[in-house]
Amino acid sequence: MTNQTTIAKFIEAYGCDAGDSAHTEACAIFKSAQLKSTFDADLSDTIIKHLENGDLSDARAFNNAEDLGLGYFRVDGNVVDGLGHSPTPHQAYAMKEGMLIRVGHREECEQAAIEAKADYGWIVNGRLIHRTDFADV
Repeated sequence: MTNQTTIAKFIEAYGCDAGDSAHTEACAIFKSAQLKSTFDADLSDTIIKHLENGDLSDARAFNNAEDLGLGYFRVDGNVVDGLGHSPTPHQAYAMKEGMLIRVGHREECEQAAIEAKADYGWIVNGRLIHRTDFADV
């Protein structure tokens, strides 16, 4: 997606004019998203989709987000999907050396962590709970 196409879609969806402060901020966020695309294409794509929909506040939040993998991001301390929705409470993960090895129900992920001597975690009210109980067993 080109800068002109994305920004034109933003202007139309947001209802601003070129040169407005919202337009200027959207351009800066788009440039940041382009830089992120070299090492985090999912996050970059999410930011651009929010810009194209005229969601400046979401684009701003995701521009400062951390990509947790599998389509989830940490935005302002909360774990959300690319649309900004909190995941369902039964979602959990097992992670070894920074790589996700299992995603699913909490019990399944805890068992995977035990077997792999890995970390595990789950999501409660949009907050990520990360445990290292089995990493050094």
